[in-house]
Amino acid sequence: FFGDYPREMCEMLSSNLPKFTSEEKRLLRKNNADFIGLNHYTSIYAKDCISSPCDLETYEGNALVQAVGERDGVTIGKPTAIHGYYDVPEGMELIVKYVNQRYKNTPVYVTENGYSQFSDNSMEDLINDVGRVNYLQGYLTSISSAIR
Repeated sequence: FFGDYPREMCEMLSSNLPKFTSEEKRLLRKNNADFIGLNHYTSIYAKDCISSPCDLETYEGNALVQAVGERDGVTIGKPTAIHGYYDVPEGMELIVKYVNQRYKNTPVYVTENGYSQFSDNSMEDLINDVGRVNYLQGYLTSISSAIR
């Protein structure tokens, strides 16, 4: 789409990024995608680790941000069965709008989305599946709002 990394990314990580040749940059600008496939399950906050202390796990490497699910003691949404995943339907609307604006109305297909539930549910909870219904209803409503 743009032929190079975002300016902010280059400013912070330039020594760690592979370099594109002029020809590669030209090809990247010329050959745009036919569509964008979007996988979205949850939303999280990105905590700045440059100017504030972060407790990063070793697998996060030299990350300059930390993924967190709460701010000022308040979680971003209702926790799901997967640690670090929350029910945040407004995040779907925000990401769909962002991708549409950033990539100039390239068609966007939601290719993955879903809800994880806890394994200790009663048979009644599994049959009624209210958590999943609420999750999907919220996310579908957000998609509908994003495309209007």
